[in-house]
Amino acid sequence: MKNLKKILELVFAFLLGKKLVEKICSRIKPNKSEVVALTLPKNEFWRTPTFIGSVAFILLVLLNGNLIKQYSYLFKASLLDIKSVEFDGTVLPIAKVPNWVELSESERKMTYDQLPKSKLVSIPAYNVSSFRLGMTWKPNNAKERNAYVTYPVPYMGNYKLDGTEHSGSHLGIDIKAPKGTPVYAIANGVVYKSEYQKSGFGNFITIRHDGVPDPRKSGKKVTLFSNYAHLSTSFVTAGEVIKKGQLIGKVGNTGMATAYHLHFQIDEADSPFHPYWPFSWNEVKKAGLSSYYDGVKYGLGKEKALKYTVNPLIFVKNNTGYVKADNLVANSDPRIISEVLTPPKKTVVVVKKPAIKVVKNDPEKTDNPVYLKNKTKPIVKKIEKVIKKPLIVKSKTSKKLDIAFGMDDRFIPGQETAVSLKINPDQLVATSGIEIGSTLKSRATITPSRLYRKDFDKNGEAKVIVKTDSLSNFRLVAKGDFGEVKSPVMRSQIFTDVSTSDPFAKAIKHLRDTKVVSGYKDGSFRPNDTLNRAEALKIILLVNRIILKETPFEFSDVHSGQWFAKYIGTAVNKKIVRGYKDKTFRPSRDVSRAEFLKMSILAAGFEVDDKRSGAPYADVSADSWSVPFFYFADKYNLITESKGDLIHPNQPITRGEAAEVLYRLGRLRL
Repeated sequence: MKNLKKILELVFAFLLGKKLVEKICSRIKPNKSEVVALTLPKNEFWRTPTFIGSVAFILLVLLNGNLIKQYSYLFKASLLDIKSVEFDGTVLPIAKVPNWVELSESERKMTYDQLPKSKLVSIPAYNVSSFRLGMTWKPNNAKERNAYVTYPVPYMGNYKLDGTEHSGSHLGIDIKAPKGTPVYAIANGVVYKSEYQKSGFGNFITIRHDGVPDPRKSGKKVTLFSNYAHLSTSFVTAGEVIKKGQLIGKVGNTGMATAYHLHFQIDEADSPFHPYWPFSWNEVKKAGLSSYYDGVKYGLGKEKALKYTVNPLIFVKNNTGYVKADNLVANSDPRIISEVLTPPKKTVVVVKKPAIKVVKNDPEKTDNPVYLKNKTKPIVKKIEKVIKKPLIVKSKTSKKLDIAFGMDDRFIPGQETAVSLKINPDQLVATSGIEIGSTLKSRATITPSRLYRKDFDKNGEAKVIVKTDSLSNFRLVAKGDFGEVKSPVMRSQIFTDVSTSDPFAKAIKHLRDTKVVSGYKDGSFRPNDTLNRAEALKIILLVNRIILKETPFEFSDVHSGQWFAKYIGTAVNKKIVRGYKDKTFRPSRDVSRAEFLKMSILAAGFEVDDKRSGAPYADVSADSWSVPFFYFADKYNLITESKGDLIHPNQPITRGEAAEVLYRLGRLRL
């Protein structure tokens, strides 16, 4: 029955929602909404999409009326004879928010209408650097703190409240706002969906915008879909024509929301569905995660999210002052708080012209021939022109500059990377110098950021240092009066053998950033290698910041003076390990998954239930000492099982898996 429903649903959506509607609409009388009956040969009617679609429609009504509701917008938008809605720029989805840093405790609980108007301010500009500046309280950073609170989850961020982009797979922007805050359509368009879900996006609206500037390719026009989720109220229906700045709903916390906010998202037209989401529940489980929130935090589906969505507030900002094809600026909206176009400046040019000829009735007429020859009079002409950004004029001696970038194609976030630029010594460096930037813009620092002739050695080579915390790939950009030259792509790596797309990338990066591990001399981490028991103890104690102490112990295979002796002695004293019955510790033996779990959980200070019976995994014996630790691991999703509910307790744990266990335990303590 389920398969039949699915087949009929697809038939209905494709045939009836596309083919039949197109036929019907092609026969609609001009300026009328009534449908003219289709003229079809009787002996051929059964072959047409109309007949097939109609049968599918009737069966679907009998099987599941909700499917009709799901696709109703296809008919409404098509049958209403709606003309194309011209794009004329954008406005912000929310105009005003509270000045969060000035609210009292009672005001924080008020709805939008209850708040004093004096406590409402224009929504802060979306600027990631402001969020970072506002993460800590300072006497003079109230503006930045308010921005940080207003945008708790930036584009492609996570749920760590760290004010960062591209650190997760949250493909929209969360805007914190009180219940009932007005939500406006960002541009002209047609409502594609206005629906309610018990979970997920909750009460949401999707609007289709045609003929908008392509955010990825200048000069191209595309279709985009704006999405507004977790609303308390919706004022629009599918198929309705919407104007820019029109009130469409109010902020709520419906669906999978934990606080009042607007989830604002923009999808590309080729997104598989709208609103788009980059991963499914099955993908969450397959990745060894326990919730959608974890999926976002660990960047699940990040590549798909970047492919099918754009940064929504950057798109709005870039098109606030949109200029139509006829060069007329779109009418300004009183709610706009972003940058507006500056009116063209006027210049007055004074031109002096010799008065060599006396004009009849000239008030300055004279018989003095000397005056006639030398007298000049000012003629003032007003010349109006738009003042554009100053153009860099190419020097007559300059020519196209050949720049070669000497660099590794990989970089490690948070660490400095040296890049060399080489030019032909015979070529002149542009007189204005070479400006060195990157496609990451302000997210990367480059020292020096401008190079002059003196910065190049006799071989025509100069070096710059690049540093960024971003996990995104990027290019360096050299600019000057010669034009613009881009470097090859620099790809983000945690270590030389651990890319940012590695499933354990965040965990390994955390160990590196906290200086628990530094990798091998060749710059690798070797995530697939195993750990021995001594190495495992060292990492576990360092992660938990346990102070090492000289502690007596009796193991026949461990002697004082060995690098791991202090780690083993401290762990014995803390009752993290006990060793084997034969009074050995076996430090060079690979540590098993079960052993590593026990050491990690006890070192982190967590308690386990020793009275648990049975076993959470098929390959863990019910009477094994590891049962309570695997119950704990299963409850908090510390380690990934394989197909068949197997955990392989005696199998050596890899360095990547060990890093993930420690990282997730650390998150539990926050």
